[in-house]
Amino acid sequence: MASDSACGLGVGDTNTSTSITPRPRRDSRLESPYRALEPTQIRIVEILPGEFQQPIQLVLKTVDLKDEPAYEALSYVWTPTDGTVDVSKTLETVTLKGSQDFAIQLTANLDAAIRYLRQHKPSPCALWIDALCINQSLAAERNHQVGLMSKIYSSAKQVLILIWLGPPCQDSAFAFETLSSGHLKRRAIGRFIAAVELLLRRDWFGRLWIAQELTLSRQEPIIHHGSQTIGWDTFAQSIEIVVRRIKGRENCVIDGYLPEFTATNIRDTSADHIGSHPPAVVAQAAIVLSLRDMRSVGFEARFGRRMLHTAYSRATDPRDRVYGLLGFSRFHRAAIIPDYKKPY
Repeated sequence: MASDSACGLGVGDTNTSTSITPRPRRDSRLESPYRALEPTQIRIVEILPGEFQQPIQLVLKTVDLKDEPAYEALSYVWTPTDGTVDVSKTLETVTLKGSQDFAIQLTANLDAAIRYLRQHKPSPCALWIDALCINQSLAAERNHQVGLMSKIYSSAKQVLILIWLGPPCQDSAFAFETLSSGHLKRRAIGRFIAAVELLLRRDWFGRLWIAQELTLSRQEPIIHHGSQTIGWDTFAQSIEIVVRRIKGRENCVIDGYLPEFTATNIRDTSADHIGSHPPAVVAQAAIVLSLRDMRSVGFEARFGRRMLHTAYSRATDPRDRVYGLLGFSRFHRAAIIPDYKKPY
């Protein structure tokens, strides 16, 4: 298992999410692992067990949403710029197994996510991962699958959203453990606030697509940070408690959670101890609380309001500023149909 104190997992740099090359066989005519999908079909990836540093092996399968298949959907950043993964090293090739094996190169963050997840889930697990399960080179398929997003995330009761924040870095393991357990010593309050700020600055919180993923999920999403986990609702509640206490509000004590933190007058703590972190934490936490509110509203919000709420969110493809909101918005007129052939 990799050390939780390490920052920047040794994985490589790619500009696209995946690069796929067939392993040649004399009797093979396949040029791609992707076969055409029926209207209600999607692909899922089965991650085969392995030690952390062992080569990754994946199996691509086709399932029908009408059958309510059991799988987990991965919510992550394709190419984060927050320094949590080392994108300067060459990626190891992973294998996509099937009637023909294909060699695949993943982005650094997806490589790291799969390595940690297969340690957390030692038996084979089925995941829906957009970069692998959608043929990104085929615009027609992207259109179709984006149109299915609301069903991919919510139609099957067994669907669970796995949020991947990245490997531990910059004291984030301490922040995550403290938010999970509620155990904090008074002398570590300054360290805790600084660590929470850095954790909330991770790129995942600024992704446009996460608003839809969180809103559509029937079950409580599970946040994965390296080998640590916490439920989304618990995480959001913990962040709210931190914000309320920093703002000096007393009615934020819940069953002894963070007792030393809640018993301390943060504003009276010396500037050297806290520094400039409290206002920065509050600003970053506003994103988390906004996402929580969007999840609680569900499908009730109109499309225009969704656009306002995600105005500062980031999207790799500018068209996703519209298409990324379709699955959890209400329209008074005919809905917009995703079409990636259209110019921005």
